[in-house]
Amino acid sequence: MESTEDPKARVLTPEQAACEKHYSINTTREPDGTYTVRLPFKQNSRPLRNSKFQDVRRLEALEAKLYKNPALARDYKESMRELINDGHMKLVPPDELDLHDSKCYYLPHHTVVKDSSTTTKTRIVFDASARTTSGESLNQQLMVGATIQDDLFGILCRWRQWNVPISADIKKLYLFVNVHPEDRNFQRVLWRETNDKPVRVYRLKKVTFGTASAPFQAIRTLHKLAEDYATEFPEAVRALKGDVYVDDAMTGAYTVNEALALQHQLLSL
Repeated sequence: MESTEDPKARVLTPEQAACEKHYSINTTREPDGTYTVRLPFKQNSRPLRNSKFQDVRRLEALEAKLYKNPALARDYKESMRELINDGHMKLVPPDELDLHDSKCYYLPHHTVVKDSSTTTKTRIVFDASARTTSGESLNQQLMVGATIQDDLFGILCRWRQWNVPISADIKKLYLFVNVHPEDRNFQRVLWRETNDKPVRVYRLKKVTFGTASAPFQAIRTLHKLAEDYATEFPEAVRALKGDVYVDDAMTGAYTVNEALALQHQLLSL
């Protein structure tokens, strides 16, 4: 007798179940088609305290590093400009600067250079594990969520079966998922292009690489997109839910025509 158990079914921990419930209740769709999520705060967390003091020191250390490496400085500043010019990061209005420490969090940031990337060589990483004066960090307050993608080994094994394999990359995945306006003050950023200018306070509008909840929120939103278009793009949905690892798709088809149809569906979705 065949087993009726779904091999992909996962037993969730209480926190993972709470994170999934939080996502389902609080995620909304915007008129432009994008999704907006809320930060999944744990219940009964210790309060955040001052986080700006250490962010100032980290910014000064970053500036010293960039000063010694002009090429890295150029790329880093360009990446920050892109965040600002594309609307992912906005200045905090003057009348909102003086929030209570428990109502905001400053994210230190640094760079990771990934030469193998075909899209973004210099990636800015935000450190939500930096502790405030209470000893608590933002990441300690956030639910992580379950791992809902298939493991990489299984995806790669399936990829070998296709006559026409397809690989793709979702460009800047996290930056296409909005964070609710009420939660953006927990994603504040200090920045200036040169140290002869005043330090300015920004806040990130999108799911941010470096926060504990970001991987779950980004992948869960991919799956939400698939669920919302299950009828319209069935093959793309199959690939999106089963053949994507983080932002890399490894999928395929048995014939060239099927592969072209899948490519069209994936691009449309």
